[in-house]
Amino acid sequence: MPTENIDELTDRAIGAMNDQEWDEAIEAFDEAARLAPKDWRFPNEAGLCHLRLEQFDDAEQAFRRAFELAPKEQHSSVLSNQALALTLGGNDDEAIEVHRRVLKNEPGYFKSHAELGALMRKKGKGKEAMSHLDVAVEGVRGQGDDDPHKMHHLSLLLLNRARVHLFLLDDEDAGLEEAEALIDETRNLGRAWTLANELVDAEKWTAARAVLEMIVEEDPNADEPRELLETVEEHI
Repeated sequence: MPTENIDELTDRAIGAMNDQEWDEAIEAFDEAARLAPKDWRFPNEAGLCHLRLEQFDDAEQAFRRAFELAPKEQHSSVLSNQALALTLGGNDDEAIEVHRRVLKNEPGYFKSHAELGALMRKKGKGKEAMSHLDVAVEGVRGQGDDDPHKMHHLSLLLLNRARVHLFLLDDEDAGLEEAEALIDETRNLGRAWTLANELVDAEKWTAARAVLEMIVEEDPNADEPRELLETVEEHI
């Protein structure tokens, strides 16, 4: 069988990714990397496929190789990928250090601010989490409206800001403002529903009622939120 060239391997890898055949894509990207050992894109793409397979250690090593080869303008992107692999692999402290490396070189890189906001929230550091989330929200809001992922990212950031205010900073008014923005700006009722359930689990009844009322107002036919609202009102 003739040896595939770079273009053929790339086409095979992309086709495998489209079919969610991640192992085959990794094989093709690794072979391409052997033929073009100075091209950072191949280990980077292989790392993304390893993430899909939840092979987080392999992904992190692939991103390390990509970083060694990548031009400076790609460093933040590759390091952000490496940090994601570390986070998903349960290595939060190492991920934090990698994100801080990103921000040292590119202070406005909002993807790292978003991830640091989530990591600081997880560690219970409300003020530090909020400082990163604020930068991330500003960055996402500044993206063009043609970005198909804009509302997805913004909804998660607003959810995390609401969580910080409600669970860490004990600022119910600010938290409910974030919940309202989550619904008004992104129409992501799924994330608002997640927040409402977290508030119920924490027995924060008045905040839970307020979020559920927002959901029901936005979608009067939402049966589960309406039923949960009735239950919550029994506790107030």
